[in-house]
Amino acid sequence: MMVDFTLLLLTWNVMDTSPSRDYVDHLSNFVASSISNGQGPDFIAIGFQEVKFPSFSEEPWINATKHALKVHDFVAIKKIRLVGILLIVLAKRDLLPRIRNLSTSYVKTGLAGYWGNKGAVGIRFDIDDKSLVVINSHLSAHDYNFPKRVKEYFVITQNMLFEMKKPIRYLTIGDHDVIMWIGDLNFRLENIETHEISINVDSYRSQSNSQNGSTKMLEYLLQYDQLPRARTEFRAFESFTEPNITFLPTYKFKQFTDDYDLSRKPSWCDRILAKIGEKNFDSKIQADKYQAHFNLKQSDHKPVSQILKLSIPSKSKRSRRAVLFAKPTNWRTSRESAAFFTLEPNNFDLQDLSLTKQQLASRNFSISDSPNFQNSLLMNSSHNVSVFDWVGLYPADFDDLDEPMTYVWIDPDPLSKLQSRSLSLLPNFSTPNDAASSSSSSSSETTNFNTNRSSAPWYRVDFSDLVLLRPGKCRLVYFNEIGDVLSISDPFEITP
Repeated sequence: MMVDFTLLLLTWNVMDTSPSRDYVDHLSNFVASSISNGQGPDFIAIGFQEVKFPSFSEEPWINATKHALKVHDFVAIKKIRLVGILLIVLAKRDLLPRIRNLSTSYVKTGLAGYWGNKGAVGIRFDIDDKSLVVINSHLSAHDYNFPKRVKEYFVITQNMLFEMKKPIRYLTIGDHDVIMWIGDLNFRLENIETHEISINVDSYRSQSNSQNGSTKMLEYLLQYDQLPRARTEFRAFESFTEPNITFLPTYKFKQFTDDYDLSRKPSWCDRILAKIGEKNFDSKIQADKYQAHFNLKQSDHKPVSQILKLSIPSKSKRSRRAVLFAKPTNWRTSRESAAFFTLEPNNFDLQDLSLTKQQLASRNFSISDSPNFQNSLLMNSSHNVSVFDWVGLYPADFDDLDEPMTYVWIDPDPLSKLQSRSLSLLPNFSTPNDAASSSSSSSSETTNFNTNRSSAPWYRVDFSDLVLLRPGKCRLVYFNEIGDVLSISDPFEITP
């Protein structure tokens, strides 16, 4: 079975500037346009370079990015920073329970490996049973540092390791099924004078209405690009693919203008490359919309983006649910409230439910407030409750997995029969928002139900009155001990 995903990759050297309103609006509108054109991304990875030195406040570029993408229902799943090199990966909310084994890593290459002004950061994760990794690097500058950039590539590939927790092991960049490399790679145009580059840029602009003429100008300049030489002569980025470049050099511009600063040779420093892992020959990559965003002018670099379509063979058999929340009711601020959940067997099928009122009465059901079951997002593997699992309370429209309002560790002991009470309301089931399936089933008070569910244990987590301080719509999110999202509740109300 082939599973298709679309990723938006973007890289930008921001030259120590702060995010502008133009960036927020442009990013949001660009994603909206992609969605309307049928190329809406499932994941977005954005790499920044030359971000201002860290302060004690929240990172402005992270906050601006989340703000721009929140309206499109994206959630930040992981972030990593090495001095001025910053990477954030976001995913559509309904994909969160299918993501596993998030991990980060970094490699310093500045000052012989002692300083992180140059180097790379990486984020890896599994989606279903396939692994993806995104690398954001900032390599050494200047024309003459071509050998150093090649060396840095090999230092990064040889030294970046991602820790996996179950079982404990380490993965290299090359161990992944899909590898994406973005950043300010700093490869320049060589063996050509600055004035000749400038003449060709001016000719390109004057012939922009002539497709053949403008293409030839770019092809002429690209023959002096260092990156192809790095690949052919030194095997750096050797097996990576890059779409044809159809835009002008992205460096170096006079700030807030469209004019090149000719103190440096105009060059394509900012690049996006990708490749299929060596053991994943059945997967396919289709690159689209490789472009620069020249209307963003606050830096001496222009952002570069690419839409990447992945077609990945998947052998996973995703169960519908493993963790199922009961819908919280009567939650109020400044009052202790409880959440309840159960574990569904792997063979649970929402199309084959059966539960009558008489069966409910005989189930020794253990929730005192008789809540309705509610729709929880799918989860794709079996799970046993651990003392290190936890449930987070989030705003209903949360945009960052790392920012719960509060959280509670799980008590792994299920509720006893002595605690059980009968229900006054029937459970109400509905099909989860399953991104992998377009089928749906309507809610029903009396439906077919797999009888082995009658023995499923129920668990309770209590939220203190000292942390429930803000009214509004919220969600519960269940995490396992290594930080994977197993289930997300529907929104529910906390009243004053």
